[in-house]
Amino acid sequence: MEYKKLFTIGLEVPDDPTILQFKKWVRKFLWENADNEKLIGVHCTNGINRTGYLICRYLIDVEGWDPETAIQAFGDARGHHIDGQIYLTDLKTQPMRSRKCVIFSFEIP
Repeated sequence: MEYKKLFTIGLEVPDDPTILQFKKWVRKFLWENADNEKLIGVHCTNGINRTGYLICRYLIDVEGWDPETAIQAFGDARGHHIDGQIYLTDLKTQPMRSRKCVIFSFEIP
């Protein structure tokens, strides 16, 4: 099991370098596990707002989902919707923070 810790401040939208690091880690994990043999877990203190924000941000920025679809899909899968207004506002008003360095931001074997 591999463990990675990404420092984020509660009740604040993560900054761009933090978001980019998260997207790199997820993209690399998915690349290395193309056969879908492993699981990825993402969790914050409560497992809702920062977790949901980063997952939705990945879906929007990397996978090209629209914000409403990403937010709804996270809530449906989690069983509890993001309730932090600052996170929802950012996801809805900043539909794409950056695709920079996401697709091939790590060495591909």
